[in-house]
Amino acid sequence: MALAAAPATLYSAKEELRACMDDGEALKPLLAARDAWIRGHEAELKGFHDEMQALVARQPEVDRGDEQAVAAFNAEMATLNARVAEINTRGEQFNKDSVELNARLFAVNKRCAGKLYRIKDRDALLKERAQRKP
Repeated sequence: MALAAAPATLYSAKEELRACMDDGEALKPLLAARDAWIRGHEAELKGFHDEMQALVARQPEVDRGDEQAVAAFNAEMATLNARVAEINTRGEQFNKDSVELNARLFAVNKRCAGKLYRIKDRDALLKERAQRKP
């Protein structure tokens, strides 16, 4: 009884690796911008939350019989409510943009992840890229 030969390893072409590397590089600044936006958004939300808590904590001090004091408090609350609406609008746009970015990332990962490349091809492309950078 003869043993079956092991299947040949199918390596992807150097040009496929180049395309995957190019696509990955193109996504890096977009992903970095997304991460920076998230950090900024989280900081903005924390600041907003702190301001809202401070305003709510002052509410018992407002003399409900003083129309000007009540109006001033309500105006501050309206300003904060308008800010949260703006934050939510930007968040909704970010979510839409993220769907598009995630779809692009998924497409690159689907096409490129799990492929086998020759080390010599990878090394040649990395050397080529290093020579292009200033």
